[in-house]
Amino acid sequence: MGTVKGLIRFDPREFSTKNEEVTLLLDKMEVNYKLYPSQQSLQQWSPIRLPYQENSLAFYLSVIDFQRKQNHFIEYQLEGYETKTIMVENPATIRFPNLPSGKFTLRLRVLNINKEVVSPSYFLPVIIETPWFQSWWFILIVSGSLIGLLWYLINLRTQKLLMAQRVELEKEQLIRDERSRIARDMHDDLGSGLS
Repeated sequence: MGTVKGLIRFDPREFSTKNEEVTLLLDKMEVNYKLYPSQQSLQQWSPIRLPYQENSLAFYLSVIDFQRKQNHFIEYQLEGYETKTIMVENPATIRFPNLPSGKFTLRLRVLNINKEVVSPSYFLPVIIETPWFQSWWFILIVSGSLIGLLWYLINLRTQKLLMAQRVELEKEQLIRDERSRIARDMHDDLGSGLS
């Protein structure tokens, strides 16, 4: 091709987009089936911290690639929850219903049709708070209360048994005292009758 500044040679075989990366876009995110305010760029995400009741998540993802018009796959894994990676077609909806409390990391990356990685890995930290009734301090308070209640009931039962035993011993003592008095009176009566 000729221009005013000279000739330009262009060979399309030298132009390769193989090393160019694609962009993974978070279209929207839902928490408990309600829209969650989110940034579009996964690289700018800060950790997501949610209360224990908000534990159903959905991510709507798509791949942007202006160079190639081929299908892409999204590979994901929720580390701390899943043990293997899962691959889905672009665009994708990834759902995690009823997550337990804990710290998780959603790891995402894009693969081309040949299953080659064509994007950097994206990491999205997700923290589901521990419910108050599963926290260490609550378990400690309940355990202490149960131990205290058990000690109180055992102590109460022991006091009742000791009281019943004391009453029984007092009755026996009264019977012995009465027998002694009767025996003494009989002895005195017999002794006075002989004199």
